[in-house]
Amino acid sequence: MNKKLITIIAGTVAVIIIVIAIATGASGNTSVKVSDYVELTLSGYSGYTSIPSHITEFLDEESLENEIISKDGTIENWQFTNGGYLYDKEVMFVTVEETESEYLSNGDTIKYTITINEDRFEALTGLQLKGKTEIKGKYKVSGLKEPELIDVFENLEFSFDGDNGNGYLRINKSSDDEFIKDVRINVSEEYKDYDLRNGEKIEIIASCSEYVVKEHGKAPKETSKTLTVSGLTEYATLDKLPKDMFINFANTFAEEYQKDNVSNSMFKYSDTEIEGVYFAESLDGDQSENEVHIVVHYTQYYEDEVRPRYHIRIYKNLVLNDINELEIKYEDGRGTYFFYESPEEYFNNLKDNYKFTKIN
Repeated sequence: MNKKLITIIAGTVAVIIIVIAIATGASGNTSVKVSDYVELTLSGYSGYTSIPSHITEFLDEESLENEIISKDGTIENWQFTNGGYLYDKEVMFVTVEETESEYLSNGDTIKYTITINEDRFEALTGLQLKGKTEIKGKYKVSGLKEPELIDVFENLEFSFDGDNGNGYLRINKSSDDEFIKDVRINVSEEYKDYDLRNGEKIEIIASCSEYVVKEHGKAPKETSKTLTVSGLTEYATLDKLPKDMFINFANTFAEEYQKDNVSNSMFKYSDTEIEGVYFAESLDGDQSENEVHIVVHYTQYYEDEVRPRYHIRIYKNLVLNDINELEIKYEDGRGTYFFYESPEEYFNNLKDNYKFTKIN
């Protein structure tokens, strides 16, 4: 019986089948046990060889000449489709069970099944099948090439920008290496790369396709890296506000206003006193909009009139430093003076934008 080895390339998977020649003058044997002539082999890189979703190369007629011939003497059309690793879609199906990982490595075991249409096989070849028409087998992966492992992360620059609670990640590939350029860098699905806060953890994933590994002969040495978010601009919240600092600012404000405005006026005034120090928390959640409002008041007397007066000074840009301290000075960040005859009028005008908490 003449035998010829035919290799069917399925991406990186090869189903090797020895097909029995039955041309005129061949051996007189009239049956064949197909399981004796079928094996599975793989080629590619360990860790980056997958079972393809379809067959990418075709056997031409020349490779089948004098191998499989129909009864009328013409060569059958052997072809592959997306239907499941077909070897002549009417004769032989080769399927491979799904594996736990996307890619196969040396040492992995895969299971495969070859299903044969007995009637169609005999009609095409004139041979009778001997044994099972469904052949199951196992294959322990070996012989895959080992890629050169590259430390991808040492060629990446990570930085965090924005405000605390609204930060985002920047990734810069600092290498000109073509392999590094082809590696995909993503944030793990279990994490987010937006609305970040200082101290949060974020996992970075480095991945590449088997085609990239095949082209460069390289693969990532490490496929994940955990980063700690830092460097985002952090603004003072009520619990981190140095209250004594602003109470001192309020005392200074009252003293200055008494000296510069009240004492030199032609009208009669009461002493300037602190009405309150208020933390103004932005209602839209943007901590960069948080402010401190200092309210002082005095009474103006003119003839028979008694006029209450309120002045407001605003401190903005309440940025905390690296050791979580507010470094603002008295002369820094002062807003415009606001004049009101009652504090209620002032606060009512801002109630849709801020929540006010008195801290003194």
